[in-house]
Amino acid sequence: MSNPTCLNKAITLLIMLILLETPAFSINAQAKEYLRKARTQITAGNFSAAKSYYNQAQKLAPDAPEIQDFNLSLTEKINQHVEELIKQAFFAMQEKDIPKAQLLYREILIFQPDNAEANTQLQTIEKITKQLKEYRKQGIVIQNSNGSINYDLGAYSSVSYYQQALAFFNKGEFEKALRMLNEILSKEPTHHMALELKDEVERVYELAKMIEKAEKSMQGHSMEQVIEAVTALLQKDPNQDQYYLMRAKAYMSLGRYTCAREDYLTYLNHTNNRDISYPLLAEACSGEGNNLWALGFAYDSIQKKYIKSFGFILSNYFHAYYWLNMLILALIFIGLPVTFAYIWQIGENLFTKFSITYLIKAIKCIFCIMSGNIDRCLNDLVDIARDLNYSWLNYLTGLALMDNNDLLKAQRFFKFSITDRNLRARGHYFHGLTGRVLQQSSYDYDFEQSILTILDDRPDNPWRPWFLKRIENHLLSRYEIPDNDSLESMAHKLLVSIS
Repeated sequence: MSNPTCLNKAITLLIMLILLETPAFSINAQAKEYLRKARTQITAGNFSAAKSYYNQAQKLAPDAPEIQDFNLSLTEKINQHVEELIKQAFFAMQEKDIPKAQLLYREILIFQPDNAEANTQLQTIEKITKQLKEYRKQGIVIQNSNGSINYDLGAYSSVSYYQQALAFFNKGEFEKALRMLNEILSKEPTHHMALELKDEVERVYELAKMIEKAEKSMQGHSMEQVIEAVTALLQKDPNQDQYYLMRAKAYMSLGRYTCAREDYLTYLNHTNNRDISYPLLAEACSGEGNNLWALGFAYDSIQKKYIKSFGFILSNYFHAYYWLNMLILALIFIGLPVTFAYIWQIGENLFTKFSITYLIKAIKCIFCIMSGNIDRCLNDLVDIARDLNYSWLNYLTGLALMDNNDLLKAQRFFKFSITDRNLRARGHYFHGLTGRVLQQSSYDYDFEQSILTILDDRPDNPWRPWFLKRIENHLLSRYEIPDNDSLESMAHKLLVSIS
C-alpha cells in the first residue's frame, strides 16, 4: 500500500492545478460554437450574422476574456464595413440610384442606429420618392435604358416644365410658355426638345404680335402679310393647330368671316377644345350672317350654360327670326292701348272710386310712410283704406291710427284686418292691446284668439316691409308688455316667435 501522506499531497496538488486552470474552462461549449460561427461569418463578410452570433455567445458567457477580445475585433471590423457602406451609398446617390442608396443607408443603421449621415440621407430619399410619386400621378413618364434617370428629380422637372410649356403654347399663352422653356434651359442648356419648341414659340409669338399691331393700326395689307406667312407655315407643318387660330383671327380683322369659320372648325376638329373654339365660332358665324349657327355655338351643351353675352344672344336671335319678331312687336304695340284701357276699366270696377286723384293720394301716402312722416298723410290713408277695404291696408292704417293715439278708429281697422289668415294673429293682438289701453272688458278674448290662431293654424310668413316692422316695434316699445302667465304675455311671445 502507498503512503497516505503521499496520497494526500497528490490530491492537494491536483486540486490546485484545477483551480489554476479554471479561467480556461469558464466558456462553455455552446458559447464556443456561437463564437466560432461568428468568426466564420466575419470571414465571409456577413457582419450582420456575425453580430447576431456574438450577441448569443455574450449572453451565455458575458465575462469570458475570449468573448471580450472578440468584441473588440468585431467592432473594428464593423466600423470599417460601415465606412465602406457610406462610400458606396454616397456614389449611389450621385448616380441617382435611389433604391440602392436606400438599402445601403438602412444597412448602416442596423450597425449604427444613431448614424447622423444615414438618417439625414434617408429623409432626403423619402422626399425624393414623394416628389417622384407626384410627378408620376401627373402622367409624366421617363424612358431610360439603365433606369437610373427614373429617380432623377431634375429629369422629371424638365419633362413637367416642357409639358406645361407645350400646353401654354397650344392655348396661345406664349409668354408663359417661354418662361417654362427658359427654366428648363437654365438647368439643361442642351435640351434639344426645349430648344426646338422655344424656336417655334418665338416664331409664332412674333406673328401674334404682328397681328396685334395690325389690328391696332387697322392696316389691311399687314393682315394680308400675316395670312401669307401663316399659310406658308401651315404648308410646312399642317399639324400646328395654333396657326389656324392665328390665321382665323387675321381673317376676322379683314371681315372674311367664312374663311375664319373654316379655320376655327379645323382647329376644333383637331383639338376638340370647345372652350376656345365655341366663342370664336359664334363671332365668325354672327359676322357672316349665319345667326342660327351663332346661337348654337354661343351655348355649351356640356357645361349647360351660355358662353356669350346676353346682348350677343338677343341680337342674333332677333336677326334669326326677324320677320317673326317684327310681327310680335307689331301685335304688342297694337295691343298696348287696348290692354291699358281694359286694365283701367277693371280697376275702376274693382276699387269703385279708383281715379287719378286716388292714385296721387296713394303715391303720396307711400312716400310719407317710407319717410316716417305717416301723420302727414293719415287722413288720405284712412280714406283709401276705407274705400278699398283691403286687409293689409286696413292693418297698416290701424297701426298708423294707434301710433297717432286714435285708438277707437284703430280698433275698427284692426277688426277688418283679421279677415286675412296671415294677419289674423297680429290683428287680434293689436285689437286686444287697444282694448286693454281703453280699459275694455273683452280685450282678453282678442289675446286668446291670437294665441289660438298661432297654435291651431300657424300662419305663413306674410310680407312685412321694413316700415311696417318699424311701426310695430315702436308701438310695442310704447306700451308695457307684462312678463307673466297672462294671455297678453303669451300672445306677445308667440307673435315674436313667428316674426
